[in-house]
Amino acid sequence: MNKGFTLVESMIVMLLISFTLILVIPSWQYNQEKLLLQKEEQRLILFLKQIQAIAETTNQSWSLMVSKDHFSSHWCLLGQKQHSHICDCLHLEQCPTMTSKQAYYPKFATEVQISATKYYPQVLTFFNGKRNLSFSARIQLKTENYQRLISFNNLGNIKLKQE
Repeated sequence: MNKGFTLVESMIVMLLISFTLILVIPSWQYNQEKLLLQKEEQRLILFLKQIQAIAETTNQSWSLMVSKDHFSSHWCLLGQKQHSHICDCLHLEQCPTMTSKQAYYPKFATEVQISATKYYPQVLTFFNGKRNLSFSARIQLKTENYQRLISFNNLGNIKLKQE
């Protein structure tokens, strides 16, 4: 007696595997998108808190600018000491080397996009190191199916909201 699988049995197994993948892959992609947004959001919040801490420890005001290239998916944020030359984080080579600055570049720029109330050369908000104050502003991170809102209030708080 021959041992093994017949062609029909092999085809049935392949069909079952195909149907299972058809059902599982869309939910996996949906969760993958949510995970990318959460990772980007965590990195961005950490950057914002870092800029806020620099402002507090140095007792200086730091500006926060959002730069976005509308023709490509590139975007970034720049925190820099206020009253300095305003720099663009997409073109840091044009910024004076003596300018105190910190740049944030997204890890998932093509998957996660940003929307802000103001873009470079306008200042989105600032962190006042002496009084721990800031302008009210907001940044929205979004993917195809999810979006998160990061807001700044006048008391220097950074809040995260799910929309």
